[in-house]
Amino acid sequence: MSTKPIIKITAILGGLILFAGAVFHFTGTGLVKGAVAGVESDFLRHALPAMWVMVSVHWIFIACLSIGLSWYRSRACAAMLMGLGLWLLVDALFVFLHVGGFIGGYMLLLAGGLILLSGVLLRRALS
Repeated sequence: MSTKPIIKITAILGGLILFAGAVFHFTGTGLVKGAVAGVESDFLRHALPAMWVMVSVHWIFIACLSIGLSWYRSRACAAMLMGLGLWLLVDALFVFLHVGGFIGGYMLLLAGGLILLSGVLLRRALS
């Protein structure tokens, strides 16, 4: 038996928003490289842009995983969706605490909420 359309829709919307946010984030790599050009530590000058890109890659992976998980009816998939959604909400919290409110933070918040909702709906559908 397949999952309900609303479970897939919320995961797909969340994944697409997260994917768009990751692409948006990735485009800032050049600005980060420029911002750290004057940093004396060779390690930090190279590590900070790498960390910037790594976050984007992780978000793309989470987006794809969330969309794929929404197609299967299992408690494990529901738990993974809820965990990934919470993880993104924590990411959004860190963004708001350290950077403030801006479009990227709101995209994280919305994507995390939709993916979490998808997991909760899947869990409920299994009960």
